[in-house]
Amino acid sequence: MTTTISKTALTAVASGALALTLLLAGCTGSGDSSDEASGTSSDTAEGPTTGELADFGSCEDVGTALSDFTEGLELQDTSTFEDGAVQCSWATPTAEASEGNITAIVAVAQAQEFAADDITAQGDELASTEGVEESDDERAAAVDGRAFLQSASQTGFSVSGASVVTPHGLFAVTATGAGDTAPYTTEQTLDGAFALIG
Repeated sequence: MTTTISKTALTAVASGALALTLLLAGCTGSGDSSDEASGTSSDTAEGPTTGELADFGSCEDVGTALSDFTEGLELQDTSTFEDGAVQCSWATPTAEASEGNITAIVAVAQAQEFAADDITAQGDELASTEGVEESDDERAAAVDGRAFLQSASQTGFSVSGASVVTPHGLFAVTATGAGDTAPYTTEQTLDGAFALIG
């Protein structure tokens, strides 16, 4: 019975994290996607330089870039990785999960070209969403982008997330955990979003 409850709770946590990530990432599928990627995880230590999706080859590579978030978590089978499109999620292993010990991390990135007007429009739409706050993080300005933070609560779970939109794509990371406090702050998830950018 405990395993069933844990699996159900784990699914709820991952679903909540994914829903917030997709909201923050704007859920756009339009525009020209690009499979060009550059940069390495060492580039993101000082901040992104290109505004493009970093050079990842798999969700495992994304997990390495997000190791502070994903350590001890399992990559989920629902994760997908394609050129220019990343949707990777990690969660507490089912055997270790309990009602009070569940964490899920979701990373979403979409390589897509945006004109300055598109960034302004998409950013303004996000900024007007209830609970979303724009960040003045200098790393976003350095790549001609905008950054956003959001936290939310669902029954028994708390979520924090951040997204960055640049002229070359959308990048978001969310963290969901059981209880009243998300496992990471919105500022920490913003660091995660920047780790996806080259």
